[in-house]
Amino acid sequence: MPTPSEPWRPRPAVEADIDAIRRLEWACFHATISSLSYRTELADPRHAILVLEDAEGLVGFATANVVLDEGHITNIAVDARCRQRGAGRALLTALVERLKQLGATAAYLEVRTKNEPAQHLYASFGFYVLGKRRAYYWDPPDDAIVMRLDWAAPDEPA
Repeated sequence: MPTPSEPWRPRPAVEADIDAIRRLEWACFHATISSLSYRTELADPRHAILVLEDAEGLVGFATANVVLDEGHITNIAVDARCRQRGAGRALLTALVERLKQLGATAAYLEVRTKNEPAQHLYASFGFYVLGKRRAYYWDPPDDAIVMRLDWAAPDEPA
């Protein structure tokens, strides 16, 4: 596991990561998308999939896509044994940077109303609440809080 002198280092996912991503997605959410969907996202330059590893293997991943100039963070998952150790923060930091590289000037995401640790992480990055989507999640049922982060456009000073 990374230490303060050796921080987490997210990297772009490759096709060989798909099975491990799907296992972690199932462990975290009891749901997963197909291997074909992940291969399609890996091949699409508007999508970003980042992974995080330790000595035991894949411990986190994050996915997003860009439409026009808006990034949509679709998933961030961290193995339970690595939570509250900076793994989610490292993934989110790298994912926001990747969205900027892809031309996004803002990002939004949905988060379960019951997932307070994730809400606090996003707020610490400057995400703010836009609203709520009722009955967005189904297993278990929950509403989604929609959050957004804005940053300077590529041609504007930061």
